[in-house]
Amino acid sequence: MRLNQKIKSKVKSRRLTDKLTVIYLIFVLIPSLLTVYMMNTNYYKVLWEQYHSVAEQSYAAEIANFNLRLRDIEKVTAYFSSNAILLDYADTPNTSIADSVYEYLKYFDGVFQNARSSNQYVTAMTFFTKAQHPFQMTGILENLTATSVPTEVLNSIKGSWVVAVSDQKLSMTYYQPVYTTSYREFIGVLKIAVDPAVVMDCFTEPAVYFYADDQSVYFKYADQSTQIIEPGQLPQATDTSRFSYLSSHESELLDGTFVTQVTMQEDFMHAVLMVLLPSLLMLMVLPLFYQKLMHKQMKRVVGLSDYIGQINSLNPAPYFEKTETDDEIGALIKAFNNNTRDINRLMREVAQAELQRKDSEFYALQAQIKPHFLYNTLENIRMTAEQEHDSRTSAMLEILGSYMRYGLKKDLKYTYLTSELQYIKYYQQLLDIRFPGQVTLSINVYLDISEVTCPYLILQPIVENAIKHGKTADESIHIWVDIRAAGVFRSQPDLEIRMKNNGYRIDTEQLQQLQKQFDEGISDEDGHVGLNNINYRLISCYGKDYHMQINSGEKRGCTFTIYLPIQNGGQP
Repeated sequence: MRLNQKIKSKVKSRRLTDKLTVIYLIFVLIPSLLTVYMMNTNYYKVLWEQYHSVAEQSYAAEIANFNLRLRDIEKVTAYFSSNAILLDYADTPNTSIADSVYEYLKYFDGVFQNARSSNQYVTAMTFFTKAQHPFQMTGILENLTATSVPTEVLNSIKGSWVVAVSDQKLSMTYYQPVYTTSYREFIGVLKIAVDPAVVMDCFTEPAVYFYADDQSVYFKYADQSTQIIEPGQLPQATDTSRFSYLSSHESELLDGTFVTQVTMQEDFMHAVLMVLLPSLLMLMVLPLFYQKLMHKQMKRVVGLSDYIGQINSLNPAPYFEKTETDDEIGALIKAFNNNTRDINRLMREVAQAELQRKDSEFYALQAQIKPHFLYNTLENIRMTAEQEHDSRTSAMLEILGSYMRYGLKKDLKYTYLTSELQYIKYYQQLLDIRFPGQVTLSINVYLDISEVTCPYLILQPIVENAIKHGKTADESIHIWVDIRAAGVFRSQPDLEIRMKNNGYRIDTEQLQQLQKQFDEGISDEDGHVGLNNINYRLISCYGKDYHMQINSGEKRGCTFTIYLPIQNGGQP
């Protein structure tokens, strides 16, 4: 159990490139080597069968050619067996040497010379006559004795070949018994000697062995020479490392068997190694390149992993390679960089939203220092004004108290839209006291908004912004507020609040910059009181689909558009 755990632990701790290399060796390299070896073994077996068949046919053709040469030599005897005068001379003993010489020169010498020159393989010819002649030519014309020819020749009517060894020399001789034309009387034996090396030059094998059936004679033909060998020197086809075997054919004319060793030209193991070695080297080198490439790719992954572990989580930066690629790792890096950018953007948005929330709270609660003291003080002043019958001052203080009571509410995130509308009415009434008849407000509501909620203090900053930037000291400004259901272009039922004024228009370049800030959520007040604050709070509460839109007329006025969800707008 512990051993298995150790093995598993070591395997898990190994690098991915090492694991991939082992997988390559087990599932690619070793099966490839076995496949190459089996294919080459099968290939050489098929090649050997083809070579064996061709070699057998070639060897059989060479033996047939050898037999043809022997038969051509046998045909030389026709010069004697078909010449009646010569046969009569050989069968008739001469009484005198003079007559023998005369008859020899007249009848025998010419035939003998023609017979010898008729075949290139004949080296010597001797005619042994049964009839005794006083005149003899040694090696050409001799009297037949018991030792002149082998005994088996005398007992046969057919010619025969005899292979023998004398004084470590190999001889090949043909003996033909000669009879009268009527084949009634034996008159002698014709002996024809040939050179074995010349006769056997038709064999192309490096070594041809011949042994008589009585196993009395062995010889080997090699390089057009004959050599005597011992019986135990006959080769054996027992070498398993080579494709080799002994091919034997019985001789038709000689009393024995021809044997040769058929061996494939190249050593099998050497050939297999010559084929396997390049494959082996290639398959051994490939893992090195494979490991190098995998190490290079894994190095990219490790680099990204190390970078992820070292980056500042509060401000993650994108990871860049020296050379960008479009492969899987490159796609992973791009995805990481995209996520990093999204995280940075979201973190900025969260941070900016938090800042805006704090600014909003400060803006909304900047007068909350001892609010009850302010309320009580204003109420006392209002009561004093009433006691002194100053109704105008009393009304002003009542409006201011209501305005401050709503505007100084603490920890309020959502409120009813009706409360927001009442709040901007208080604000307009206060301004009307300061600028009599110069600030007017019209509110038109085209649906029931009694249950609609919205973020706290989102309308008053727009009214204040319109007065601050759209009104001059000697001109009046009118603000219209229209509330109706949004068009069908919205993805869900929404409420549209459109706040329009007839003050000075915003410059086109400034308007584009401000709208871009609204669309992208960039915090930059650029002198416009609370507009970005409103936009950020809308996005924070409902998402980017609820960002504020702003448009400016061709000559005068600006229009601010806000969308609110009719349902689930937040609990006040």
